[in-house]
Amino acid sequence: KNHEDLSSHFKSISTGADMDPKGHGTHCAGIASAVTGNNLGIASLNSSEGLFNVSSIRVLNAAGYGTKETIVDGIIEAVDKGATVISLSLGGPGNPIHQRIYKKAVAYAASKGCIVVVAAGNSNRNAKEFSPANVSGVIAVSAVDENLSKASFSNKVSDIKMAVSAPGVNILSTLPHNQYGFLSGTSMSTPYVASLIAIMKSINPDLSTKEIYLILEKTGEDTQNTLQTGKFIQPKRALENILKIK
Repeated sequence: KNHEDLSSHFKSISTGADMDPKGHGTHCAGIASAVTGNNLGIASLNSSEGLFNVSSIRVLNAAGYGTKETIVDGIIEAVDKGATVISLSLGGPGNPIHQRIYKKAVAYAASKGCIVVVAAGNSNRNAKEFSPANVSGVIAVSAVDENLSKASFSNKVSDIKMAVSAPGVNILSTLPHNQYGFLSGTSMSTPYVASLIAIMKSINPDLSTKEIYLILEKTGEDTQNTLQTGKFIQPKRALENILKIK
């Protein structure tokens, strides 16, 4: 929470998650909400005034492991503490039991007007095999490279109902102790989409997950592998669409 390029956009809602022992969370937070226009580090879609704050809730340990219970508890805690968008740069092999448990948490979030955005996964497989990317009601995010090709590691989202793509290869962002570095993964793609959705919701708070997905899909660009990646988000077009229909 004290990073030079994040602190003024960071709102603590879980003091146990204010420090990042690994760097993954800080990197994702910077992509979503690094301070723009401060002549430090990187820029995000969030304006210098701060259209929204970013917060953190820890659901995995420092080694990156956890359970579906800790993740579901984190979703519920975020919703109860007022989150508009939940960005989940995590996942693992999923089965119908996992899906049922996650689906209830996602439905609870939706009932409170909260959108859940989830990484597609980094196994170069079908995302329908991974939870919570395969859970009904989430927007799943695949990763593309600088050529708009599916990143070699990114799971395919052909069988996911609501999926889009965003940059996910060699992404520069914030790291603990006022550092910066490059990481790759659908983990990096996810906060790009979550950030855009947060701005969309700031303009029109009544937008549902399905309505937001349809706008992202309609205004998105084809990739080299659109069927496998979903449309590549186009923030300017999406926001123009919101302003036009509001």
